[in-house]
Amino acid sequence: MARLQAATAALALATAFGARGAAAPGESAGQVVLYRQDALTVHVVKAPLAWVVEEIGRQTGADIRGELREQREVSADFEASPLPDALHRLLGQQNFALVYGRAGGLRAIKLLGGPQAAVQGCLDVVNANVIAGWAMDGTKPMSPVTIDIYDGDRLLASVPARDFRKGLIDFGKGDGKHAFRLATPASLKDGRPHTIHAKCAGVELRSSPKTLPAR
Repeated sequence: MARLQAATAALALATAFGARGAAAPGESAGQVVLYRQDALTVHVVKAPLAWVVEEIGRQTGADIRGELREQREVSADFEASPLPDALHRLLGQQNFALVYGRAGGLRAIKLLGGPQAAVQGCLDVVNANVIAGWAMDGTKPMSPVTIDIYDGDRLLASVPARDFRKGLIDFGKGDGKHAFRLATPASLKDGRPHTIHAKCAGVELRSSPKTLPAR
């Protein structure tokens, strides 16, 4: 009877330690992936990228469509980053698309399975003071490109994308000297809305066009 009691106590102790050491959802051996309010927190060191993507899909409830371009490990350390920015950090040169339903909920993350197109960039800001963003040629990350700014189909200006922005280095975008800005022309402040396009070598940048409200 004494031996049975001792064995039972040992089993209970082992079970308690096992429960205490169990990883919480989104954690694996100290690796943390947490999705909350359309933002992603990631603290991982040499974690399988496939596991990280799978965990993002599980927490967002989105289908993961397509395949990773390469099976590799990833290290990342950031807090509450918007999901598109977080995915750019994690996936690197692999392109992806976010698919949303009619109600605005995320339905799928499409892994497009290849490197991003040569032209990369985004039209970030269009307001009464400035038109700004960034762009680069992914095949020549150290060479500045020229951005054509349009009001509808009318060319307003061509500006070089060569200003330094630290955030671009953080996202692995060449040497970080790929930002552009143009003071909003007075001709656009005529009391009418304008549709502003930003193009590089004829390719429309992400988030372009944007509407400049009537001024």
